[in-house]
Amino acid sequence: MSMLIQERNTMEYAFGSKFMTSYIILLMTGLFYTQCLLTNHSKDKVKFYFIVLASFFALIYMETITGLISYLAFIMLCIFGKKILRLLSNPYFFVIAVISSLLILLTLSAILQIGGVQRIITGILHKDITLTDRMRYYSRALHVFNSGNIWFGAGYASSLLRNSIGLGSNIQNGLLQHVLSYGVLGGIAFIIICFRGLNIKCAKIPDESLGIIAVLYAFVLAAIVEVSYNHVFLLTLFLAYGMQQTVLKVENNQV
Repeated sequence: MSMLIQERNTMEYAFGSKFMTSYIILLMTGLFYTQCLLTNHSKDKVKFYFIVLASFFALIYMETITGLISYLAFIMLCIFGKKILRLLSNPYFFVIAVISSLLILLTLSAILQIGGVQRIITGILHKDITLTDRMRYYSRALHVFNSGNIWFGAGYASSLLRNSIGLGSNIQNGLLQHVLSYGVLGGIAFIIICFRGLNIKCAKIPDESLGIIAVLYAFVLAAIVEVSYNHVFLLTLFLAYGMQQTVLKVENNQV
């Protein structure tokens, strides 16, 4: 076991796993982007570009395809600018995106049969079309629903999840993991938290929070094939809430 650990990239385990490390890198880049929006200094922009470049190399080195694609999505959202991010900051859009990260599994098998998609997965990403056996894990979710409590779930890392799914009871989808672990009621509670996190009635969405909004949507993209709705996601959501709440208090004081 010790020999296997030594052969692994030590950078992957800086925060426990390569996926958690990629989420931390994503959040830290979002915070640096926020600093650039706050200061608008050329030195901060240079630092931001350096961090982006270094992060790309780190993600490639760790061989985390999900982390790399999510990071690219974050950068693209930042490049497209403020208008699209202001639209995405709408809590209804955000909740639809979170729910869609689960519903897309219903059509994922059909999507993976498209020739162009298969060429990207096998030829460019060098993965198999089962998404590293994820399709088999998704098919086991129905067994958990039938065997457990649909309303309250099977419980976090329960024996039912471990025996039905394996892989450390990881179903490889963010929202589905919540529903299987905590039931339909737990899934609804999570959706409410997501809605409430962005449901701040500011007269204007502050520019400083747009980078964090982009990070949130990168987490949503990753949640299609990973369990990215974790404490880092919640921290990011609370940061977005806090930034907009601060602006709201300033607006109320000016009235």
